[in-house]
Amino acid sequence: HIMVHADGGLYKLSASQILFVESERHNVHFYTTTGKVTSRMNMHEVEELLRGFGFYRCGKGFIINLDKIDSFSDGICRIGSYNVPVSRAKKKEFISPNFLLLICTPCTNHRPIRGSRGQAQSERILIY
Repeated sequence: HIMVHADGGLYKLSASQILFVESERHNVHFYTTTGKVTSRMNMHEVEELLRGFGFYRCGKGFIINLDKIDSFSDGICRIGSYNVPVSRAKKKEFISPNFLLLICTPCTNHRPIRGSRGQAQSERILIY
């Protein structure tokens, strides 16, 4: 769980219920399975909160929960009823075989994939 200040209070959000996070001006919106929570934070703070929970920054304004992706096509991640854009800079990384294997394989610790000789093959893929 993570704790988020919003609407004058403190909210406890389960990382597994967060679909994605969107930044808008000086706010971030946590889209969850039960609704939306808006907090006055920046994306770097959100990245730190979500580190180790299997999230990926797919562009300047979005962080997605890798376990919640339903499909990916033409630079758009489909997560439930939402379409989340993947930036052009991240698209190549996102569709790479190592990354696809990483998000399609059940993994609780999201370590880099290891090659046959033990060297990390996906070191530049940052999973939060």
